Amino acid sequence: MLDFLPDRCYESFYQKSGSEHISHACVAAVLDTISPSNRGPGPVARFGYLGKRGFCANRRQGGQRPFRRHEADYEALPVHAAPKFLGTYEMELHGCIERAIELAPRYILNVGCAEGFYAVGFAMRLPDSQIFAADADPKALRATLRNAKLNNVQSRVYGVGIVKPRQFDTYLKPDASLLVMDCEGAEFTLLNPDNDPILLRTHILVEVHPEFGSELDIIARFTQTHRPKTINQISRSEPATRPIPGIDFVRAADERRGRDRWVFLECIDQD
Repeated sequence: MLDFLPDRCYESFYQKSGSEHISHACVAAVLDTISPSNRGPGPVARFGYLGKRGFCANRRQGGQRPFRRHEADYEALPVHAAPKFLGTYEMELHGCIERAIELAPRYILNVGCAEGFYAVGFAMRLPDSQIFAADADPKALRATLRNAKLNNVQSRVYGVGIVKPRQFDTYLKPDASLLVMDCEGAEFTLLNPDNDPILLRTHILVEVHPEFGSELDIIARFTQTHRPKTINQISRSEPATRPIPGIDFVRAADERRGRDRWVFLECIDQD
């Protein structure tokens, strides 16, 4: 046992996972929020105990957790490691993600895949789907493919690099596709059905960066073909999960966002 953690805190970390595969980067992020009174000597020196693979993201019990059994190596690309470990990462989207899974898309394109949290997560939940993970950063693609292998979905997750306008129909098919997008403002250029008509027959979940434009501009492009839902951020000061004793939950769950929000565009049945 990690004797510098409170017993109950340790139990929350491992939660009957039967696994010691927890990344140093993630644990470091969470441990940074432990109050000094609960720390013991030399926690950094003890990280070697935690193994080399990844941690089980979103494994805490209670509430809606779309990717509960998702293992990930956040040493490969430590993006929002602590919130993902706690199961609170982009918790505003959990309902939309479950709805997207209900729609059973067979082709999923994740633009801005980072380490593959969504690409791998959807591959796990949708065993008949093919996932195309796009990112401008080669490290992100390598991390995504590594995490796909950790979760035994590597045969259905493909790294595709940068996706440009007029290329979406390479990956998406009419009435059977989902586009998940987080590309730091490029959404206003890429989500253009004049360039890519396939978007009019695709479910879309996009993070909108208001410094580049308004979500209303994007919604207006799909008024006739989609049902839009705007999702705002939820304060992490609200009790989203069962607290972990000794940890500053608000700091650990903080994703350090600006004014970003999301839009879920569910394609209207056109039969």
